[in-house]
Amino acid sequence: MKKLNKIVALIGMMVIMAIALTGCELKSNKKAIDKKELTGYTEYTHSSGVKFSYPEEWKSLGTTSKPVFADANNGTNVNLLSENVPSGYNLTSYMSASIANIKKQLASKIKGDVSEEEVKLNGKDASIITYIMSQDGVDVNIKQACFIDDKTAYILTTATTADENDTEIIDNIISSFTK
Repeated sequence: MKKLNKIVALIGMMVIMAIALTGCELKSNKKAIDKKELTGYTEYTHSSGVKFSYPEEWKSLGTTSKPVFADANNGTNVNLLSENVPSGYNLTSYMSASIANIKKQLASKIKGDVSEEEVKLNGKDASIITYIMSQDGVDVNIKQACFIDDKTAYILTTATTADENDTEIIDNIISSFTK
């Protein structure tokens, strides 16, 4: 009977440990970015259901399939792209391939490295990459947020010159990126 009680106690402890470990895995140490209340912003809703907000004084420069919005005064802008995710890819492998492609395609134009941060963006697993690209002698800060929904990657790209560095606006736009 003592042996049985020990086994039951051991199994009970293992179950508790398993539950605790599972709970730890479910809790994320990822930075959470949630949509803020934005005054002076316009919400754009794509036909896919993806949404983001941009400053209301910005002008539309794109099409319904490839939306682009920009500040006519300084060129700070945002655009939305989407593409099918190859089978077998998840967010991590997709972003690794994307970063490798950026480095390959823009090698001589990138200053420094491409940094990546995995986040929870409005409850979705997402990745944000940042890098500086030199274009015609002008340094451009690029910040891209990406999440995958139903085998489609949605990529929100923001760009601002190093001189302007509209960090708050860029962060507001990215915080509003959701589906």
